[in-house]
Amino acid sequence: MHEHDASAATSPHHTTVRHTRRLTEAAGPIDQPTREALARVAQTCGPDTIDALATLLRRVRMAAPDRVAARPVVAFIRYGHTDGAQPLRGAAVTMCQAGRYDLYTVFFDEPAARWEGSNGRYDMTWASARAELTRRADEQAQP
Repeated sequence: MHEHDASAATSPHHTTVRHTRRLTEAAGPIDQPTREALARVAQTCGPDTIDALATLLRRVRMAAPDRVAARPVVAFIRYGHTDGAQPLRGAAVTMCQAGRYDLYTVFFDEPAARWEGSNGRYDMTWASARAELTRRADEQAQP
């Protein structure tokens, strides 16, 4: 039978790992240098600061999408509130290849904590994508 050391569950290392996990989950998809920076923050900050920073990171992710369909967002317009629609929604243009763009209707999926895209128009020129983005914005309520 193994003895359980209660102090191991609350060791500084365990706490740092737990705080780092909370911050990286709140930040979403991040690169290794950002992950390492969050680990350093987790080592020096207390639980109240970690809570505040995790909340801030989630709010930043909600402001606008950085990627849709694994592609970088190069333009985004947020729509205003409309009854019966997702509260955080808009249209986003992603780069699919050099000089070609895709346009999506996007919304923030709160349970998944990420932006989702649908109703895509694919392989457009920049002029076409920008014109469609502007047209959609003109048709929607403004924030």
